[in-house]
Amino acid sequence: MSAITLRRLLAAVGLLIGLLALTACGEDESGDSKSSKDPATPASQAPGTDSTDGPAGAPSTDTVDSSLPLNENAPAAMAPPLWAFPIALDGWEWSTRDQNGLNQLERSGGEVLFTSYQLTERDTDGHADASDSKAWLEKYVNEMRDNPRVVDVGVPAYSTAEVDSDRGTVEFVRQDVTYETSEGTTYKSRFLARSLGPNLLAVQYAAPVAEWSEEEWEELTGTGLMVTLGA
Repeated sequence: MSAITLRRLLAAVGLLIGLLALTACGEDESGDSKSSKDPATPASQAPGTDSTDGPAGAPSTDTVDSSLPLNENAPAAMAPPLWAFPIALDGWEWSTRDQNGLNQLERSGGEVLFTSYQLTERDTDGHADASDSKAWLEKYVNEMRDNPRVVDVGVPAYSTAEVDSDRGTVEFVRQDVTYETSEGTTYKSRFLARSLGPNLLAVQYAAPVAEWSEEEWEELTGTGLMVTLGA
C-alpha cells in the first residue's frame, strides 16, 4: 500500500477499515441492518438511506421555526432524514457521491476530506437520541485505537453544535479528536453526529493538523449543508 493511499485511508471518514466497518452502508443476507447502537456488535453495519432522493436534494420550502435539542428524541417520521450537501465548492472535488448513504469531498492537492453519512439502524426502540449519538462517536474512537496503522489516539473532546434544517435547527454531538498514524502524521478529526430514532446523520472533517483550518470547517458547514427532516 502506497504512503498516499494509507494517508487517505486513515484521514477518510472513519478509516475505511474502522468506521466504515463499524457503520458500513451494507446489508446482511436477511436484508436487515445491524444497529451500531448494539453494544454486542462493535463492528456493526447499517445500510445507507436510498440515494435516489439524494442528500443534495432541495430542502422543503414548507419550513417551521422550531428546534430539535439533543435532550428531545426525534418524532417518528414516514421518510428518513437527509443531508442537503454542498454541491460545489472551489478547490474541492467529489471522491464519493450518493453511495449507500455516503458522500465525500476531497480538497485538491491535500489530504483533507469532508464526508457525510446518512445511515439507518435497527433495535433503537427505547433509546435516547443523545446517548446513541455519543455512543456512535465513541465507537469510532475505539475502532481507531484497535487499528494497527494508528499508533496514538488523543482524548476526544465533546460539545454540541446546531445545524440548520428545513424545520429550524437540529442539535448534534460534536467530537474533536487527533490521531497519529504509523507514518508519523497526526490528523485531526471533527465529527457532528445525531441519532434521529432509527436514523443517524453525521459529517466529518479530517485533515493533517498542518492543513486543518477552522475557517474551512465554517465554510463547509455553512455553505449548503442542511438537514432535511423526514415528514
